[in-house]
Amino acid sequence: MSPISNPVLLPGSRVLVTGVSGFLGSHIADQLLAGGYLVTGTTRDASKAAWVQRLFDSKYGERKFEIVEVPDIGFAGAFDKLLDGISGIVHAASDLTMDPNPEKVITPMVTGVLNMLNAAAQQPSIKRFVLTSSCTAAASQKPGVGQTIDANTWNDEVSREAWAPPPYGPERGFAVYAASKMEMEREAWKWHAEHKPHFVLNTDFFVDVQDSARLHFAALTHPGVQSERIFAYSAPFTWRGVQRAVQRLYPDKSFPRDIEEAELDTSVIVPAPRAEALLKDMGRPGWTILDETARMNTEDLASGAD
Repeated sequence: MSPISNPVLLPGSRVLVTGVSGFLGSHIADQLLAGGYLVTGTTRDASKAAWVQRLFDSKYGERKFEIVEVPDIGFAGAFDKLLDGISGIVHAASDLTMDPNPEKVITPMVTGVLNMLNAAAQQPSIKRFVLTSSCTAAASQKPGVGQTIDANTWNDEVSREAWAPPPYGPERGFAVYAASKMEMEREAWKWHAEHKPHFVLNTDFFVDVQDSARLHFAALTHPGVQSERIFAYSAPFTWRGVQRAVQRLYPDKSFPRDIEEAELDTSVIVPAPRAEALLKDMGRPGWTILDETARMNTEDLASGAD
């Protein structure tokens, strides 16, 4: 059953999820399958994603989920034959190589999303296109320096850093990744404004992985979400705070020396309450707190599970 009342996409509809073998992509697919949707997932190498097929076959039964190999999303026509019978798209695939050369990362990522949008525009069955972005598309983290971030905020600073002249040292890798998310999302919105497609474009940002997956679900199916950026900012944190959360969970375990404390990010995220309201529409109490996120990400390690 879908947790959304009067969903735009009815359960039983098929959704395409790119990057389905990734951490976030697999959680998005899991939320959709649990909600009664069929999922086609793409991956660059199907042999490396076989575990996802086995997992979802055992959890939801056969023929609910399928994997399709797309070696290069930047290749023209890469998605043309994949969209028959598809009602919604979640583009979660990303380049996480941290390659410092912007031409090798940013250009293919932008080309890839435009390829998908152009292919989707030719398929009348598609009602929603959800693009996974990142908080870095809006602004770089600046602990102790308050920023006001809203739906019109873009991280031009990181784009300038990524496209600075060579040499391309490894220290530039994260800036290139961040700029790829920013430029990909901005080009998608530009495309949407120019082409005015029949489907709705929504975007999302990272937070607790299950909350993020739920917000992707909402962006795909919630009738009240119409061509908007969803800012999934739960709360500021520091790595020392994460360490303390894990220490509270496992007081009998030994830990390395304490991580040095850092200042919290004091930015004001104007649209964040909207994202939390969507979670509540799905029957959740709100954001998943840090201690719970830490527990879910460490309990198998703590128990020695495979």
